[in-house]
Amino acid sequence: MWRDGHRPHRLYGYSTTGSYEAARAQLEKKNGELAAVHAELEYGNKAMLRVLDNVDQGLLTVDSDGHIVGRWSAAVERSLGVPQDGMLFETLLRPHDAVVADSLRLGLADLKEGFMPAEVTLAQLPARISARGRELAVHYAELPDGGLLVKLSDVTDQVARARAEAAQQQTLAIFQQFRRDRAGVVTFLQETESLMGQLRERAVDVTTLKRNLHTVKGSAAIIGLTDLAARCHHLEDVLADIGRLDGESCRDLCTAWSTLREDVAVLIGHGEDQTVEVSRAELATLARSIDAGLPPVETAEAVRDLARDPVRPQLDRLAEQARALAARLGKGSVVVDVDAPTLRAEREHTGALLSSLVHVVRNALDHGIETADERRAAGKPDDGRVVISAARDDEGLRIEIRDDGRGIAWERVAAAARKRGLPTQSRAELEAALFADGVSTADEVTDISGRGIGTSAVAAEVQRLGGSITIDSEVGGGTTFRFVIPLQMPRAVPRAA
Repeated sequence: MWRDGHRPHRLYGYSTTGSYEAARAQLEKKNGELAAVHAELEYGNKAMLRVLDNVDQGLLTVDSDGHIVGRWSAAVERSLGVPQDGMLFETLLRPHDAVVADSLRLGLADLKEGFMPAEVTLAQLPARISARGRELAVHYAELPDGGLLVKLSDVTDQVARARAEAAQQQTLAIFQQFRRDRAGVVTFLQETESLMGQLRERAVDVTTLKRNLHTVKGSAAIIGLTDLAARCHHLEDVLADIGRLDGESCRDLCTAWSTLREDVAVLIGHGEDQTVEVSRAELATLARSIDAGLPPVETAEAVRDLARDPVRPQLDRLAEQARALAARLGKGSVVVDVDAPTLRAEREHTGALLSSLVHVVRNALDHGIETADERRAAGKPDDGRVVISAARDDEGLRIEIRDDGRGIAWERVAAAARKRGLPTQSRAELEAALFADGVSTADEVTDISGRGIGTSAVAAEVQRLGGSITIDSEVGGGTTFRFVIPLQMPRAVPRAA
């Protein structure tokens, strides 16, 4: 007989000893499988770490709140520094570029709220970071959990090559313009240097800073300085998003300007131009006037007038840009006429105003002139027409910019003005609103218009000179802007034949 202590127990016909052995064998098998999986994971982790340590791009992931999670590539540490567990990505960026850090924070908040489609918000996140003397391109990819995969690519060499090519193109463009309009280029250099000086010192308020950037952008575009114009447009975007500029952003633009300025100085000097350009026709007209008995006082004043700068070349530059812009906007072959007799003015007095008029011309093309199809439907010629004229009379210098476009939509001006808290009850109030900062009827901001800054820059300059602005506009019949600037003008010398 079996003794109770040694008798095998049976449960439902099975030996417990056999079940223990089978369970132990199964457990050992599972442990072996888990060990194999663990070894495979360890191998995979080590392989992934080797990839992250050797890949050229900076790779990291952030959660929906912007915290860095998981592993990151060694390139992140080389480019931005060593992240800490749970650190906000913006915190890692802030020592290098506070403006980019703020923009990223706002963008991630928009992405989390889902206010706009994700692809739209991602496209508006900062795409470039300057850190440790390197330029990094940033790409974002949305992850299933709502986080982001961030890829940083070092594009310093590509940026340097592109900037070198842009600098050469800009130097060539400004030299070619100098050959056509010496006085106009010298005025541009002097005016821009003054505005850049304010930017370097950040000695002006945000409103004036916006005006200055917008004016430099417009003037640069006329001459063909596309890189300088693009840099100004980027800073306008930053100001619109953040409301301020940091020192690094300002230095970048100022450094680009200084480099361009030095390159140009090799060809045309530093802008201290003492050359006076006088046409043979003007000299012949003056000679005839003297021969006809022009009194000595008036003769002296006529000679002094020849030392002033001709206005016509600057208006011709505005016309050139209007034609190019019309083609770019799909407005057809806009006819742009310049009506300016032999007219001269002090560069120091009118240079800034003539430069700022680019904003009025650009708005006329963007908002005023219709497309060929729209004009045809309205019974107008396919090609729009813009006339830029200048003359002087007893009131001073009179400049008009006239287009035959759709006219000003005053109801849209009123709506935009009310958003800014401006009065809109009278025509005078609407005209004042049209020149106020931040008032724009554009549906979107482009590199051409839409910020409501350009016209305010013109108005500020007219006000500085003690001048006046009047507007004539008819729905469907076009718009005329008239600027009158008081001047100590000499008696007019008879026009050249």
